[in-house]
Amino acid sequence: MTVRTTRVEIIVDKSRKEALKSLAVSCQRMQNRLWQIWLCHHSNNDSANKLRLHFDAYRKWEQTKEGKKPDWPVLPLGAGSFEKSTKGGKKGKETFKPFLTQSHRDDSFYRILSAEFPDVHVRTRGLLTNAWQSRIGKREAANGNLPGWVSILFANESLPSFTRPQPIPFDKDNARLSVVDGEIKLQTRLERNEDDGKSFVDTFTLLLNKKKARNSRVVANKIVSGEYAWKGSNLMYDRGKWYALLAYEMPVRERVGLDANKTLFVRPGTKNPWRVKIGYEESWMFGGNGSHVEYARRAVIRERAQRKEHYRWAGSSQKGRGGHRARSVWTKLSSRWKDFSKRYNHEVTRQIVRLAVSRGCGRVVYFQPKDSQREGRYLSTAGNDGHSAMFWDYFQFGSLLASKCETEGIECGKKTKAPARGMRGVRKTD
Repeated sequence: MTVRTTRVEIIVDKSRKEALKSLAVSCQRMQNRLWQIWLCHHSNNDSANKLRLHFDAYRKWEQTKEGKKPDWPVLPLGAGSFEKSTKGGKKGKETFKPFLTQSHRDDSFYRILSAEFPDVHVRTRGLLTNAWQSRIGKREAANGNLPGWVSILFANESLPSFTRPQPIPFDKDNARLSVVDGEIKLQTRLERNEDDGKSFVDTFTLLLNKKKARNSRVVANKIVSGEYAWKGSNLMYDRGKWYALLAYEMPVRERVGLDANKTLFVRPGTKNPWRVKIGYEESWMFGGNGSHVEYARRAVIRERAQRKEHYRWAGSSQKGRGGHRARSVWTKLSSRWKDFSKRYNHEVTRQIVRLAVSRGCGRVVYFQPKDSQREGRYLSTAGNDGHSAMFWDYFQFGSLLASKCETEGIECGKKTKAPARGMRGVRKTD
């Protein structure tokens, strides 16, 4: 199931603001330290040279196909050993465990971070380390086809560097949501006293009475009631305010009457925003005629041009000052377009999923255009002057559609090429 996140502003006591900022800096330093430990381990293990020999052997095998295919000599987390599992259904079975993750070793992540960051709660360190470990094998290289971690070991790129305070992770093991006097409170244990080892308990009030927090209020109530499963979350500092990023999982609805063999096809149109089709006969245009998209894009472009023209003819006393305000204006304009396109994608995907449910479609296929195909799509060209970098986020549309389909128990697929004319599916032209 898809894990979703909602961001809620929280009230932080003045006496704890500096402590939380310091903890966010510690999370930043721990991220950098994990990369340093990882690189030192691979350097001592001579991993780069082993990988070069492996790729040479693989090229020879690929040409001759003789013998067994060479195995990887090094894994993303480095060398390790086989240990017997003591948990769950794998109890007694031997599994490979990297040395860096074996907490009893002095050179493990756990031991090093515990010694260098004793004031951080053990659960916070563990969540941050687990999240880092889950990403390292999936990292892509900046250039080329090598895995990202291999590219770093080959010195094709440098280690990632975190220069700003990072979000503070927590989950239900070191945090709790509860209702107190009609308000939802978040209790966390993120720090601990170095002298006695006891953890500090912070209590934050979620600001859910704001107009824009309507959806977050519903989500928070369902997490408290247990209807939604609470997952790993974060505390984040952003422009003078603290926010709680609450991650949750919604239960999948069991729909009756959905036909798994009945497919609804969605693709961006060339003369209108979206085309939706079921089978051979039924076809719809979604998103209206697109005039509101054209108007919204032109409004942002026009206002941006007017502000630029005003600054060009402004006097010297009006220039050189207020740089922060000038930059924030451009940010607001770009955010206006992003907000519009996201609201539009939300509404269209909601209507498409509603149509799929009403028609009994058990499968939805979305044809996401490639970069070379986007120039001819209506949403990419409507109201665009050809110079503005106001693109349409087709990937976001696919993600929202997949999330809504999963909630309704509908299978969702994605393709980058529409079927040819005459095949079952969507026509290439309107």
